[in-house]
Amino acid sequence: MLAGFVVPVVPVLPSSDFSGVAPASSWTRCVDIDACVTVTPADAAVFDSLDQAVTAWREGKGDTARTALPEPVTDYSQLGCLVRCDASPNGPFRGDESRGYADNLFRVNRRIHDIADAMAGRGHRWLDESGSHRDHAARAEVMAEAFGDWYARRHGREPSGEAVRWLAGDWVTGTLPGYENAVSPHRVLALLAYMDDDWLREEPATAAAYKLLPEWVRWNGEQADVPEPLIERSVAIAERRQSYASDCPSFRFRSRPRGAP
Repeated sequence: MLAGFVVPVVPVLPSSDFSGVAPASSWTRCVDIDACVTVTPADAAVFDSLDQAVTAWREGKGDTARTALPEPVTDYSQLGCLVRCDASPNGPFRGDESRGYADNLFRVNRRIHDIADAMAGRGHRWLDESGSHRDHAARAEVMAEAFGDWYARRHGREPSGEAVRWLAGDWVTGTLPGYENAVSPHRVLALLAYMDDDWLREEPATAAAYKLLPEWVRWNGEQADVPEPLIERSVAIAERRQSYASDCPSFRFRSRPRGAP
């Protein structure tokens, strides 16, 4: 579920008469955002054009990004990936960040604040954290019920209700709106790590949840219209047939053009 978002070097929101945001330069800044767990920048670079940035991003992602197309932002909510992005120069840091991430951290942080300030100037407000948690809880309940129906049709029996609710609750926590069903090896690996560390192994629902996880991943992938071969990569992680989520690498850009900011 690595998502690449391309924004101008100086972000410009719709309507050119908005004061407070300078006109966009001729450069295109591409910010690669990892939204598999928490929303963090994976890499960034500056390019001569949008086409050049998209080509570099696709090359880094391989077949998982073959059909990805750039689209203009038409609604403020689409910028949530940037406004909620954890890109502070003060950390926290994992220790394995790319050179591109380090080189562009201050620039990315500044652009994120530019966008957030411009949106606030237009009167747009984000949900507070308590509202976000309520939305996640409601969404998890809907997902648990829908998965239970799908599982019963597929297997002829209902899954453990408690196990499904636990999976749904931890699956959607912290997820960007609209990405609840998205799957990736990285996302599944992170959930498994959390279950291994924090779930009570003596609970019957824990054992049931581990068994249900491959089907949970498969169902989510189907809801998100993820191609079956890509779904199966995530299922392999859920079944512990593969332990390295190499499908979510940060891309490695070519050097930015001479004179780029």
